[in-house]
Order: sequence, then structure tokens, then C-alpha cells
Amino acid sequence: MAAVSHLFAGCAVADLAAARVFYEALFGREADLVPNDTELCWRLGDAGDVAWLCVVVDPVRAGGAISTVLIDDLDAWVAECAARGVAPVEIRREGDAGRKARFVDPDGNELGFAQVG
Repeated sequence: MAAVSHLFAGCAVADLAAARVFYEALFGREADLVPNDTELCWRLGDAGDVAWLCVVVDPVRAGGAISTVLIDDLDAWVAECAARGVAPVEIRREGDAGRKARFVDPDGNELGFAQVG
């Protein structure tokens, strides 16, 4: 396999305005990249431009995305989100040593944040 330099993970939505409100609250900021009128992108993490979450208008495929982001402090992340008015639909155990907080956008796309260890 060739070296991977970037990952753009996508979520299809029917209503970009509603998705924008949700993801701006979730990430605590406006989109980092707005390539056109039907797409918004957020850079994930502080390690450069490696991982991105892109929200794209596509009503036919809206609501089917499932993604998980590994983070180092799940409790802190959930508290930050709660302070912005966004709460996970659940926090559950994952395997023997992990936990995952599941967030669901207005279209039903699932974005999980998990901590292992």
C-alpha cells in the first residue's frame, strides 16, 4: 500500500444548514474548509492536516455514515461538548479497555469518539 498522507471521511446530509449547526457545536468552531456550496470540512486533531470530516449534501445517501475517532481523553471531550450544548446519545464500553461516546447528527450519521486504555 502506498503511504497515506490524508483521510477525508464523509457524511452525507439532506440539510446542510442543520448539519452546520450540529457540527459547529460539536467541534466548537466553524468549518476549516468550505470547498463549495454543498460541502463543509473540519480538520480533526492537532497533528496537521491528516484527518478530516467532510459533510456533503446528498439527500439520497443521507444518514448512513458511521465513523469513530480515537482520542486520548473521552471524559474531557464529552464535557467540552456538553458545555456547547451537544451530548452523546450513549457512552458505552468497547472491548476490555475502551469506551465510546456516540453522537448522531440531524440526519442520523453517527460520529463516535473512543478512548482505549
